[in-house]
Amino acid sequence: MTSDPSMHSPDAPPPLWAHNARRTDPQTSHEAADKSAKASAHSIHIVRTILADGVARTDEEIHAMALRLLESAAIDGWTADVSRHGRKHLCNSGEVVDSGLRGKTRTNSTAIRWRKIP
Repeated sequence: MTSDPSMHSPDAPPPLWAHNARRTDPQTSHEAADKSAKASAHSIHIVRTILADGVARTDEEIHAMALRLLESAAIDGWTADVSRHGRKHLCNSGEVVDSGLRGKTRTNSTAIRWRKIP
């Protein structure tokens, strides 16, 4: 049995090419897929940059730092979901892990502090 190269493990992060549109899709779909892939790559890069200093942070802290980093770049539409997407991708790839530490969110909920593997 041959495996389909377009399939990947459900535990593995989706590759950035997974955002591509089908060849038969209209041009607008290809443009949207390209935009999505660029946003994914950008969110991964931003989260990787934030965690590069070795400090374990919650998703809320990562998001707040991302907003400060991006403020001067005037990037619109950066939400907490975008920050979490980048962190989740890095977790799935093994670059970022649960530090074992916990922090508190603004609503006093307990949150995982994530850290980048050196």
